[in-house]
Amino acid sequence: MHAFDFLEQPVVDSKAAIYALAGDESFLKRECLKKLKTLVLGDQDPALALSIFGKADTPFAEVRDELDTPPFSGGKRLVILEDADDFISLHRSMVEGLFAKPPTAGVLLITAKTIASNTNLAKLLKKNDALIDCKAPKSDIVPGWCVRWMKSQYGRVLPADTASYLAESTGAELGLLNQEMSKLAASIPEKTTLTIEIVRPLINRSRVDQIWGIFRFMSNGQVPKAIHLLHEVLDQENEPYKCLGAFSYQFRKLAKLARLMTGGIPQDQAMQAAGVLPFARNEAMSQLKNLGAQRLRKILTWLIEADRNFKGGSCLPERTQLERLILKLASSTTQTQQTGFRR
Repeated sequence: MHAFDFLEQPVVDSKAAIYALAGDESFLKRECLKKLKTLVLGDQDPALALSIFGKADTPFAEVRDELDTPPFSGGKRLVILEDADDFISLHRSMVEGLFAKPPTAGVLLITAKTIASNTNLAKLLKKNDALIDCKAPKSDIVPGWCVRWMKSQYGRVLPADTASYLAESTGAELGLLNQEMSKLAASIPEKTTLTIEIVRPLINRSRVDQIWGIFRFMSNGQVPKAIHLLHEVLDQENEPYKCLGAFSYQFRKLAKLARLMTGGIPQDQAMQAAGVLPFARNEAMSQLKNLGAQRLRKILTWLIEADRNFKGGSCLPERTQLERLILKLASSTTQTQQTGFRR
């Protein structure tokens, strides 16, 4: 099951003898681990009932002994194998054997980057509904999670359009999104509706605003200002590929919007279908006019080239590659006339 489903289930008695958290989303792993501790240990003192192993060369017999040793508190023991990819490779058959002869006193929790779906271990875990997928979710399902998480954790109603704005502003990192939701819940009075206009000033220089700012400078021919803002974004995150991802996300919206409007779809309907939030719609129309049809047709090709260069296709520093992309996208006054897009 996905971690979202596991976290949204009510806490019940532990039934499985082995659980596994597999994936690369650290926030999901932390939250699932927290819930599993509650599930297995209840109100026991972790100092008496929790054992953690983090080395691949840990003898399997030592792990098995811990699983069969009742804690002094009288409940179940939770034994955690951290970063267990290498441990599983070394002891896969013995770990699988735990399903045939379950531990007598403990529950085993495996954390790993991946557990191959074609292995017997994965099949046994899935059969017991104990393989919890903690991979980073696709961006299109993150806003829905924000709505549910805000309600379950902070007791607040987060409107769908605000959730979309929050996800675009912060990115798909669930830990950062949780921090922002916690801040909003603490800062905004309970009876206040969490509209985009209300939450926007509380989100630190949101990524959406910064990316649209770069677009705005580009379309006005203010390349130095666009590059300066680009460096500001990179200095905050120090991860150029995330900035490229934000570029791609927003430009794909513009390309889709242009395609829909050129096909005769009414502007408001096209905006909604392209996923352009209400606060950004005037800006989007301005971008369409300034980029022009010719450049819009090239955008996806340029983004694919940039992605390929980021993955080893160019020896240039990633910042330089982003600067060159901005230079390509920056449009002059003569290039933005007669675009065919009207408000």
